[in-house]
Amino acid sequence: MNDLTPNVRRGALWASDDHHVDHHLSMPAAVGMAVLAVALGITLLTLIEAKQPVAEEPPKVTKVTMVQVPPPPPPAPPPPPPPPAPVKKPEPAKKVTPEKPRPKPEPRPQQPVPTPPPTPTPPPPVPPPPAPPPPPSTSTDAVATDQQAPVYPRDAKQAKIEGYVVLELTIRPDGTVASAKVLESKPRKLFDEAAISAVKRWKFQPRMVNGAAVEQHAKQTVRFDLK
Repeated sequence: MNDLTPNVRRGALWASDDHHVDHHLSMPAAVGMAVLAVALGITLLTLIEAKQPVAEEPPKVTKVTMVQVPPPPPPAPPPPPPPPAPVKKPEPAKKVTPEKPRPKPEPRPQQPVPTPPPTPTPPPPVPPPPAPPPPPSTSTDAVATDQQAPVYPRDAKQAKIEGYVVLELTIRPDGTVASAKVLESKPRKLFDEAAISAVKRWKFQPRMVNGAAVEQHAKQTVRFDLK
């Protein structure tokens, strides 16, 4: 490559010198030859560089360094036990001196309290005169004036059964019977209806109290006998 370059330069110089010597070469022809020579030189340089071997880069090697890990430190020794607490000695009991009794204050002499004069007692009230005794009351009980005989029950009559009924009567002031209630009967319930029906038709002289007729409650026995 170094040998070719001087030749080109020499050719260019020769062409330049020729230009001065040979007046028959034109200017464009000289320029064209110079450009062609430069292009040819560049092409040759490119071919020569392409044929040279490319230096390969050496492979990268990673270095590994072995580092030895130190063993773990031994565990710390346990802390020493705390010293025993000092035992307190019991304090001697303090002697308690009893307090001296305080002298009681002397009582003050009491002043005599004046007694009030006695109040005169009023005379006892005079009792009112006794009320006159009530006049003796005059009363008479009711007396039956019209007693109709009861109707003898047929069954009892055929069976020849006798008996009685005790009634409680309420006699009005006009002498009529207001109500009749069975207190006792023998035989039981055999003569009850016949006795009540008969008594309600009876007439009485009412009870008189101080000359006035009043209501009265009285007992009446109705007998049923076969004669």
